Amino acid sequence: INSLGKYVLSFYKEKTGNDVPDDLSQLDFHLKLDSGKHKEVLSHYKQVRLPDSKRVALDYISEAHSSEHLKAFLLNGAPTHCQVFVFGLRASIIGGKRPSIEMYVGGLQQALRHVSKEVVMGYWMHSRDSLQKLIKASAKAERVIIRNSILDPEGDLDFSGPDYTTSYLSLQCCGDDAQNDWSGHPERLDRLLKAVSECSLRDS
Repeated sequence: INSLGKYVLSFYKEKTGNDVPDDLSQLDFHLKLDSGKHKEVLSHYKQVRLPDSKRVALDYISEAHSSEHLKAFLLNGAPTHCQVFVFGLRASIIGGKRPSIEMYVGGLQQALRHVSKEVVMGYWMHSRDSLQKLIKASAKAERVIIRNSILDPEGDLDFSGPDYTTSYLSLQCCGDDAQNDWSGHPERLDRLLKAVSECSLRDS
């Protein structure tokens, strides 16, 4: 890590109060984007990449949407490898409208490719295109969890292509507990199950 990278990590520690371990491979980089100080940290990662880390967690993202700083972080600042990547775990307005994940898909495809253990994405609206791209991008993660989101695939889904190492695929609270849920659209679940059965995800 270069001197600029060390400065930005020091700035992160000062603004958030979070620990920065000597062994950066154990770094738990956690930003709550309902905080002005945490958003300020994010803005520094336009041209500085995080070192390989244990976990990257970006929380309360709906409060920062739509964020060019967040988009730039995914493209230019996310580590080339981490064990766990969280893109939205909590939201201040439970049951509120989910924002579209579309503007972040390109950056997420890049960030998720080298996640080895777990990908978590929560409080988003996914189209057919975004769902296909992000499931495929997460192929090297052992666990993929999409939670509290609206899945609105129009047309058949295709998850084929990658050689998945994913052994656990979970859709938490994306059905009856989500606004505009699947109870009135059973064909959405049919499309999802068909796509999973037609690729190596069927073993998850």
